[in-house]
Amino acid sequence: MKSISIAAPVFNEELNIKKCVENWVAVLNRLSIEDYEIVLCDDKSTDNSVNLIEELSKQNPKIKLEIELENAKSEEERPREIDSTEHTARDQSFESDILSDKSYNEAG
Repeated sequence: MKSISIAAPVFNEELNIKKCVENWVAVLNRLSIEDYEIVLCDDKSTDNSVNLIEELSKQNPKIKLEIELENAKSEEERPREIDSTEHTARDQSFESDILSDKSYNEAG
């Protein structure tokens, strides 16, 4: 059985996190990957990101929340926010990368 872990940092992503996770889960489902985990590492978000991730994890126990005890970077050092159209392109890239990864496809 194929398995995969996805880990992603989160900082003030309340507008993006739900759609991003839904897209990852959809890709994993299309690839028939049932053994997965999605670990979202919150970096002291000041918006509603943590609450949204907690709700997502209640709906799907394969989604996990890790909370950083202190910020990894100052606000000025953080990358700019990414809009949902960029997430969609990244999700498609994520799917095609997995499909084209010979070692992953042979591991199943």
